[in-house]
Amino acid sequence: MRKSAIWCRVSTQDQRELSLDSQEATVRPVLESEGFTVPPDRILKVDWSSLDLSACPEFQRLRQWVVDGSIDAIGVLDRDRLQAQGLQRLVFLSECQERGVRLITCQGPPMFDGGEGQLVELALALGKE
Repeated sequence: MRKSAIWCRVSTQDQRELSLDSQEATVRPVLESEGFTVPPDRILKVDWSSLDLSACPEFQRLRQWVVDGSIDAIGVLDRDRLQAQGLQRLVFLSECQERGVRLITCQGPPMFDGGEGQLVELALALGKE
């Protein structure tokens, strides 16, 4: 079976209504419907700003899973749960793509591959900076 991880993140009081648990509850069935398992130790829930995820220990753990090939997909509620810094976001997405790790979003527009996708992600990230 293909293994996946779930990344859940909040960072402001306004986001508390979209709880970490509700993000997991939305993402898990989407991953499972696509044939991925979600081991309990592969669910990461953090209260951290998207402006500096490079300093987040849980995000570093997620990146390590990508690099060492221990997951095949990452499920997130929305791409805005990822980095807000454009270059950081592109580096992470590139790492995922190079290692064949799918990024599955449950809300918002789908992820695009290639140069077009990088341009879209950079524009979205810059809009948050």
